[in-house]
Parts: sequence; C-alpha cells; structure tokens
Amino acid sequence: MLAAIPAGAVGPSIYVDVQPKRSVGTPSPDSDGEANFTVTVQLLSNPITPAQIVVTVTDSLGWTISPSSYQWRVTNGGNYVFNFTVGVPNSVPSDTSDVINVDVAYRTGGVTVQTVGETVSAAAGEFRAGAVKRISPGEPMVVGKTYIIQYEVVNAGNVGATFVFGWADSALNSRLKANFELPQPLSLAGFNNSTASFRVTPQATTPDGTFQVPAKMVVTDRSGVVYQAVNFTIEMQFVNLPYPALLPRIDLTRAWSLTAWSLLLVALWLASHMTLALFGARKLDRTGGGRYSRALRARLQKSLVRRAASAVLRRRPRRRPKVEGAPPTRSRTRRLERAEED
Repeated sequence: MLAAIPAGAVGPSIYVDVQPKRSVGTPSPDSDGEANFTVTVQLLSNPITPAQIVVTVTDSLGWTISPSSYQWRVTNGGNYVFNFTVGVPNSVPSDTSDVINVDVAYRTGGVTVQTVGETVSAAAGEFRAGAVKRISPGEPMVVGKTYIIQYEVVNAGNVGATFVFGWADSALNSRLKANFELPQPLSLAGFNNSTASFRVTPQATTPDGTFQVPAKMVVTDRSGVVYQAVNFTIEMQFVNLPYPALLPRIDLTRAWSLTAWSLLLVALWLASHMTLALFGARKLDRTGGGRYSRALRARLQKSLVRRAASAVLRRRPRRRPKVEGAPPTRSRTRRLERAEED
C-alpha cells in the first residue's frame, strides 16, 4: 500500500511503498545474511521547478544497510524505484528483528518541501553449523587401560541443534583392534558449547604406532534433518611390543591366557634343550648314528622338569588288585551283616 503525505502539504503529492514488509536474511558461519527490499516512490505531478527526491534508510540495531540513501533529480512525475539490502549479522539468534525506517524527502532548491516514510523489518533466518576442537593433550596409550579423548563442541549456528558422532573409517578401526566408544549425542542451543568424550581401550592385539583415526560429527535439527557434516581426525598413539609380520599377536588378556603362557614356557624350554643338544651332539662319537637324538634324549632325561614330572607320577597312589579268596574287609563284613538283617 502506498503511503501519502498530508493533504495540506505544499507541493506535488508523493507516495512511498516498501516491499516486502518483512524480509528474512539467513546468515552462515562465514558471512552475514541479506534481507532485500525494494522502494517505490510515486510522484503524482510534474514539478514546477527542478526538484530532488531523497530517500534515507536507517535502522534500530545498527545493522549494515547498503545503500543507506538514494536520490533522483526529477522534472516529471512518475515512479522512481531502488533496492537496498540489510546485512543480517551471523552473531545474532534466529528470529531477531531489526526495525527499518525508510524516509522520503521532496526538495526544491535545497529546501525540504514534503516528507513521507514507511517502516519495515529485517529478520535473522535460522542456520545450523558446528565445529570441534581437541582440548585433551595427546598421550601414549598402553594395553588394557581406558583413555578419554575430549573435544570441545561448538554450536556455531544461531538456533538449537543436535550433534551426533561417528567413525569415518570402520575398516581402520577394525584393524586397530581396540575398543572405541563414541560420545553421546549433544543438544546445544545457538552459540553454545559443550564437551564430547571419546573412550579408547587398546587391546593386546592393537598394533604399536601413531594413527590418524577419521571421525565425523553430523549437525541435525530435532527431526533428524542433516545440515552439516564435520570431518576431523583423532590422533592416537598406541604403545605395544612389536612382533614379526609372519607371526600373529596372541591376546593374553583372555580367560585362556594361563594356558597360553604355559604352552609358551614349554615351547621355550623345549627350544632351549634342542639348541643345546646341537652342541652336545658334537661331543659324541660317530659310531651308533643318531648323535643329535641321543644328545637330546640325554638332556631331557637330566632336566629338572622331567625329574619333577617323574616324581609326581611316582607319588600317585596305586589301587590294590583284587585277590580271589581274600578275607573280606571290615567294611565289607558290615555291609553283609546289614544285608542279612534286612
């Protein structure tokens, strides 16, 4: 609707119309939003002398207006149109409104003859974004201990959002053979922050070294619509004994670890005797053949382990063999007497 000047004003009649009445500018994390407006000034009659129409745009919150003024030299009646933009800062919450005043002056010879104005509003639209930054220092992680890696999560948007975490390379996590626990999803208000904690427990089969583990953070609204995905890497340094590439790493933290250790000790014991038997075989004469087997058998027979095992076996109680016609024992006699009484 066009706004008219008072009927009793001196000079030609002018009207002004600004569209839209409310414009929404949606910012981003890196730039301000733009609320766009169009001003139409209608001059109903021809000026008697050359005149100027000057438009001035101001606001109440100090947002940027471009251009903030405009003017025409007029000699004929008609419509005069120009556009201006209000910069919506990305630092204000969503739905924040700024009152925009559009003032139009009709001037002749430097004297303002008539003025008319209209008020509209510029509003901040919603945008969602997030950022993460590691706040806990890196440290070597050893087997069996749980470590907490903390990240600061910042809601860089101007409205509430939900932040959900995940791993970006599941194959790498599987090769690292550690227990990885993701932080719980976070719900943060606009421009708010919180702490997310990743929990990592290296296992006996976790390889030694420093790894860059890819992770991701997805920014959604309450209904689950995704607005942004933030990819980052978590540096993890594992400390574990190196092992040859041809041999598997045995996890000795399980329930069967005692058996594994026992088998390992037996293997080392046998390997040492086999190695020493090589030197003992050289001292035997060449007659009879089988020098190495004889040396190995001699070492095993003299070993303390073999002697201890033999002693344990000799101490086992032996069951007495049954002898035909042997007199019954006292317990057997009692059982027979009870059977006769029954």
